[in-house]
Amino acid sequence: MTPAQTLAVRKRIPAAQSFVLRPSLVGHSLSAGVGLAASLVVLFVLVGYVPPLSDAPVGLIAALLALGAVASVVATMWGGPVLAVNPEGVWLRVRRKSVFLPWSSIEQIYVRRLWFDDRVCVVQRGTVEAEIDRYTTPFTASLTYGNQPEPDVLEAIRKHGAGRTRIDF
Repeated sequence: MTPAQTLAVRKRIPAAQSFVLRPSLVGHSLSAGVGLAASLVVLFVLVGYVPPLSDAPVGLIAALLALGAVASVVATMWGGPVLAVNPEGVWLRVRRKSVFLPWSSIEQIYVRRLWFDDRVCVVQRGTVEAEIDRYTTPFTASLTYGNQPEPDVLEAIRKHGAGRTRIDF
């Protein structure tokens, strides 16, 4: 059986799971707010110093930036849980779909930090060594922007993994 054959794919992570990590509305809103504030500062600096932009409809541009920030938060929250763990395996949300990996098909689980975001990374068994890149692992879930504290998430993974896969954290 190849690794691709062990994947179960659904639109959303099923509700009845032992441990579920959902996106945090507060975390995503704060992140989008900081990005919006930075964008507005850059916009106002450009409008003040670049003559062709001084006639630009600044209010419209600012409103579009704000709408983009709100849309980003809504899209993130709308997708449902980002990680679920049960005795059979791990569910992860990946690009608008949910993927189930049984414990037997998981080679390794580790945590990596990318900028301000700590992420749980799941490496599938049978992945060629050259494909394992700590910056582009396709099966990841954010710990920073989740609704559960990081130690609780990691403990749930350890508890349910029960020595069936390599866990490095």
